[in-house]
Amino acid sequence: MTAITFAQSKVIKQFHALIENTRKKGNTDKDLDFINSTNITSDLFAELAIARRDTSYAVRNIVYQCIVIAGIESNKLDLRQQATILLLSSYNDIDKNIVTRNIQSLKQFKINDFSDSSKILLTKIISEISPLQGDIILLGGFIGGDLIKEGIRVALQNSFDKRLSYTCHLALARMGDTAEIHQFVNALSHISATHPSFERLLLDIIYTKSKSAYNRLFELMAKNEMCISSNPDNTEKIPCAFRIIEAMAGSINDFPVKLLPGGDLAGDYKLALEKTKSWYDQNKATYQIMTYKY
Repeated sequence: MTAITFAQSKVIKQFHALIENTRKKGNTDKDLDFINSTNITSDLFAELAIARRDTSYAVRNIVYQCIVIAGIESNKLDLRQQATILLLSSYNDIDKNIVTRNIQSLKQFKINDFSDSSKILLTKIISEISPLQGDIILLGGFIGGDLIKEGIRVALQNSFDKRLSYTCHLALARMGDTAEIHQFVNALSHISATHPSFERLLLDIIYTKSKSAYNRLFELMAKNEMCISSNPDNTEKIPCAFRIIEAMAGSINDFPVKLLPGGDLAGDYKLALEKTKSWYDQNKATYQIMTYKY
């Protein structure tokens, strides 16, 4: 038996032990480091697919955590695609906490990790009215494809909720619909970084992955407006540009400044601002946005 074969056999035994221990103790706070890129196989996914139907909430919860890890860590496309369809298939789970976490987890995958089967399933889910419908629509806007786009248009036509309609328009903009992008960017021309709703809007701008929308952020960054700090212990205003830079940094290739694991800017903030301004002046026409990420 080779080392790899032994590792693959061992991980299934460890998974079985995890399930039995969880079923007995009902404790889902487990160390899942035993799943890694060297031992993730179709056999493991077969076990995961069966175990996710367990009647125990604790077991299903831990199984879906394993599916997320196995999908993200796998270096094989077909296994990553198995992970996304298993997570989407949990939409009908009786426990909505599991469903919510799984939908959020799907945002960690890349576009190619969603197969045609996943897109068909997602399109069906989009039409279902639920508290998660908006999140599903935004996920669809990220994944893209004609089938999903049509599903979002139908949801838009049937929507009587302003927030859901806005979400549909946002998803269509993410999918590259020129009319939707134009409408969205035009609305941004009237927004200041000091506006109370800007922090929420900032997340929507980043989501669109639209270069014209990002250019508007760079313009706002250059205005040097001052905003209230998100730190309740800090009563002094800070440059709104810091917040903008932190939001953009993870979505643009070769961005000149880096973020700490918690999402804050690394190093001197003022220096980061100057570097970003200079970088944008030099790369305005050529910078690329990471559209393959949520």
